[in-house]
Amino acid sequence: MRVVALILVLLSVGAARAETVAIASGEHEGFSRIVLDLAQPTPWEFGRTADGYQLRLDRSGVRFDMTEVFRTIPRTRLAAIWADPDTGDLHLGIGCACHAQPFEFRPDIIVIDIKDGPPPERSSFEQTLTGAQMPLLAARLPLRPRSRPASARPTDADWARMFRESHAAVTALPPPELQEMRQNLLVQLSRSASQGLVDMAMPPDGPAADIQVKGSLAGNHVATSFGPGVAVLTARDPDPELTPQGDICIEDSRLEVALWADDRSFADQLAETRAAAVGEFDRPDPEVVSRQTRLLLHFGFGAEARDTIAAFEIRPPDAALWETMGSIIDGDPVGADNPFAGQADCDTNAALWSVLSRPVLRLSDRPEKTAVLRAFSGLPLGLRRQLGPGLAERFLAIDDTASARTVRDAMLRAPGDPGDAAQLAEARIDLHDGRPEEAVARIEAVAGDGGPMLPQAMIDLVDARVSQGSPVDPETVAALAALVQEQGKGPLGPALRRAEGLALALGGDFAAAFEISAGGNPDFDADLWPLLAAGGSDSVLLSQAVLPREAVPATDPATATTLARRLIDLGFPDAGLAWLPPAEGNPERMLLAARAELIRRDARAALRVLAGQTGPEAERLRAQAQMQLGDPVAASVAFEAAGDPAAAERALWRGQDWQAVAASGEDPVLAAAAALAVPAVTLPVDPAAGIGAATGLPLPVPSASPPVTLPATPLARGRALIEDSAAARAAVSAMLETMPGPEVANP
Repeated sequence: MRVVALILVLLSVGAARAETVAIASGEHEGFSRIVLDLAQPTPWEFGRTADGYQLRLDRSGVRFDMTEVFRTIPRTRLAAIWADPDTGDLHLGIGCACHAQPFEFRPDIIVIDIKDGPPPERSSFEQTLTGAQMPLLAARLPLRPRSRPASARPTDADWARMFRESHAAVTALPPPELQEMRQNLLVQLSRSASQGLVDMAMPPDGPAADIQVKGSLAGNHVATSFGPGVAVLTARDPDPELTPQGDICIEDSRLEVALWADDRSFADQLAETRAAAVGEFDRPDPEVVSRQTRLLLHFGFGAEARDTIAAFEIRPPDAALWETMGSIIDGDPVGADNPFAGQADCDTNAALWSVLSRPVLRLSDRPEKTAVLRAFSGLPLGLRRQLGPGLAERFLAIDDTASARTVRDAMLRAPGDPGDAAQLAEARIDLHDGRPEEAVARIEAVAGDGGPMLPQAMIDLVDARVSQGSPVDPETVAALAALVQEQGKGPLGPALRRAEGLALALGGDFAAAFEISAGGNPDFDADLWPLLAAGGSDSVLLSQAVLPREAVPATDPATATTLARRLIDLGFPDAGLAWLPPAEGNPERMLLAARAELIRRDARAALRVLAGQTGPEAERLRAQAQMQLGDPVAASVAFEAAGDPAAAERALWRGQDWQAVAASGEDPVLAAAAALAVPAVTLPVDPAAGIGAATGLPLPVPSASPPVTLPATPLARGRALIEDSAAARAAVSAMLETMPGPEVANP
């Protein structure tokens, strides 16, 4: 990606000149990117100006190198860029209806994306560095440089000057957007005056003059819109907590669930709020309706709280928050655009509800765990026991066992029976910590009660058995099948079907398990293939795993490698290679790939895979490849390197190097045969007879014996033949001594 390359270049530049901030750019679909290498971590501020944006670094003596900015991007979004000579701030002149989103790629690298369209709601980057809200940016006419000599090109300073001049000309006009902004400002100031936030007075010269705000407002930030996430602040108020996206964190006071009820019984408090919900002229009292909704949430009645909001025509400001909380309490799915989205990083109670609004946590998520656990501990006991198992499960999904234990302790520390859900949460922690026996004991106790947690207990029991690798008894399989029939269309239906299939597989009935898998449950497949790889029979493996490459399902690399090895061992190299994950850089997989290529009789492909590989197994495979290519001498060298001299001798035998085989002596049979195959004198040899026919050994006969100089006299020749015959008899005797004799049947 071009941006990564730019960042690498910037790293080298920053190392050479620490006080020069190199600025690079890149053009992408829908946005332009600006990258600044600060060479060292530096605090910074980013905000709006009248004509674009302003970046201020908390470090003096910095010079911006902007020579490369417009080499890679046009001036359609970023029209100009310059540094203020007085303050040193970097200014971005925007020439489109766009918005900017800065972020830290690293503490010493700032990335600014200039994106098409309006900014996100409540983006803090649409305010000036002093806190004033600015109107949205609008598209501008393309810049035209003043007439210059044909040989001269406008410099970056020329473009910056032209942009400022054109902006001044445009803002001098009263566009409709400016009129609308003035009208909105008047409305908001009027609302503020009605609430006593500001004082309005007519100027001495009469009503035609501008509206004046009495008192010093220097440094004040007045927000007069009172929707969710927006508060009225003054200079005396602390800065609001912000999310990484610049949104205001939902403050704790709006989520103090423990304070939404008192010590009286639920029935008494509910009756009181219902009696007061409708006031004079049968009009609902907004405050009483809000109190009733919060009361229901406090006691864990999520659906009833949502119904209360829907039953009245009024809609309190926090209605969206309460509706989402009601769905979370009832375990109903929550949309990604809920009010708690993006609040997991906040150091407020909102972090808890943001985590609970997600189906699962991922390792890439980094919630503010301290805030989450603090908010959870502050919930009423009933809600802790109701929401705790799901919260603990989310922490276990990111391997955060410590936080899961904290959640468990918050559920168990109060007196009384914590309930079956808390027991299952405890069992999941046991399972995650590698204590499956303790987990099974807890789960079986919950399942034995036969209460409403029975389906979940059966699901957890199968998961525990999977971790143990132990079979599931037929009674459990039958109970799961009954639960699938009973609750198959409910929210636990997919999980129950998955548990039934895994139970069948643990019992060895992979055929039935794969019939359930045909329903298309990726979570089930992810658990089923490891069971098949570890314990499935060869026949089931061949019936299910011999697939074309494009049909191989995604599974973890260890499982895929095991399946590939089993298929290759069974003589199905193509199917094994289809499962085998990328082998480069992984010696185990590279050896498997080489074995598969040898089975396919592609020795050259095997040698390519083995290039650079060392070790006995790699040398053995390399030797086999050389044998396939008809080079037994090279094969014998590889067998020697593999520590297998017997195989090296057999390779020499295949190459008919009789003297080397005879000298080796590793295999007495081959050594004897080689000794006989090296003639002492030139004698006629019948290929159909001789030592091979006598012993039954497949001894090759040389097509041409080497010439031998015979003794000059007949007596000497006879003596040589006798000596050669004696040597042959000795070799045959040594060979026969090493061969087992035939078994004799008892008479």
